[in-house]
Parts: sequence; structure tokens; C-alpha cells
Amino acid sequence: MKKSRKHTPYKAGKPFFKTRKRPGVYIIYKNDVPAYVGYSSNDVYLRMYRHFQSWEDRRQIRVTYVKNDEQIKVRVIYCNTAQQAKRLEYGLILKLQPTDNPRKYSENDYQAPEVQREIQQAETIYTFTGADPF
Repeated sequence: MKKSRKHTPYKAGKPFFKTRKRPGVYIIYKNDVPAYVGYSSNDVYLRMYRHFQSWEDRRQIRVTYVKNDEQIKVRVIYCNTAQQAKRLEYGLILKLQPTDNPRKYSENDYQAPEVQREIQQAETIYTFTGADPF
């Protein structure tokens, strides 16, 4: 698993994150506060960048952000498997409680022992130490 530093999603008008077709989790920050946590089972690049595009389909609610806003930063955690990405997203949503995520998990979910283990594992991954690959 590899974790990037926080970075603006675009650099000189082009996507900053280049890795495609990998499962992973992304954290979108507004003013250094976690605003949104999401995951993709097969292409974290596509899923994350959809949050920076206009979305006209009124049947589907999508949280979007202005792509050139300097207050918006993104961290991507590339995972080895889709299951690992899904579990990490779950733990990070409960741990970070991002401001813009829809209520995907209830407070009761947070108290369950198996969820506490997921959160602890997410914390271990999220506080990754060692050489930063990015």
C-alpha cells in the first residue's frame, strides 16, 4: 500500500495524480480538514477526479469541488486489493468523520468491536511511516 502526500488535485490545469487502474482510497481536504473520503475498487484516479467535474444528472447526488481551489487538497492511498480499499474507506470515514460525506455509516456501527478493529487498522495505515513514495 502506498500513501501520497496531500496535494492540490491539479497542477498547471492538468491532473496531478497519474496512477490509473488501481484500487484505492482518496481523502479530499478543505482548509486541511477532511471533507470527503471515498474509494474505488478498480480505478481510484477516475473515481476521485469525478468530484472535480460538473455533474448534471439530477437523479444522482454527487459531492463536487472546484478544481482550481487552492484550499482543496487530496491524499490518495493506493491499495493492493479492492477489499482492502473498501475496508480502509470504512475505517477512515468513521475515524475522520469528513464533513461532506453522506451518512454512510451510523453511530451504532462505530461502536461495534469489529468496527473498532477496522478503525485501528485504518489508523495504522493512515499514519504510515517510512519513506514517502511520492
